[in-house]
Amino acid sequence: MTEIQNMLALKKHLNKKRPQFIRQEYRIRLKLRSETKWRRPRGKHSKMREGRVGKVKRVQVGYRNPASVRGLTLTGLKPIVVHNTEELQKLSAKTDIAVFSSTVGLKTKSEMFQKAQQMGIKTNVRQDKLNARLADLKKKASVVEAKKETKTQSPVTSHASKKDENLLEKVGGPAKSISKSAETKTEPVKQKVTKAPVNRVASK
Repeated sequence: MTEIQNMLALKKHLNKKRPQFIRQEYRIRLKLRSETKWRRPRGKHSKMREGRVGKVKRVQVGYRNPASVRGLTLTGLKPIVVHNTEELQKLSAKTDIAVFSSTVGLKTKSEMFQKAQQMGIKTNVRQDKLNARLADLKKKASVVEAKKETKTQSPVTSHASKKDENLLEKVGGPAKSISKSAETKTEPVKQKVTKAPVNRVASK
């Protein structure tokens, strides 16, 4: 085994042996659970700062990996973030591994994946997951197109016809169209005729 392979084996062993570094009062304060950055304990009476036995381990220099393989994967490749096919062409298949940026769209990502396969460069993207996402997007697009076609084919109902349908539901019979003139038409008012009083004079 070469020196780099020995260092990679040592790195693998140290990764298993290294404890999980968590911040002070991580289990008490819910706010600290969402934060991933390390902050050293500064309390005057902090047992973690003093390095007491049985307390949570602090970040120290002795837990670091060897400098020759620091930042490399366990296979000895250097991960490099890539945004397009032009940056992908600058990588070497022997020493580098392409890490696709999270800001890259699915279409560009599929093109970059095909280019990387042609060049023989390893990537952090799995082919089965990429194909599954592409198939899912195509399925959603076909459903949207089908909905648009059904909307265009269906006859457009006017506002008056909707009104008639609502009347039918309420009355339970055929809705009769009432003209405005019929609505405003009123019956004539009968006037009362008052008769004048008749003076009857008694005959003599």
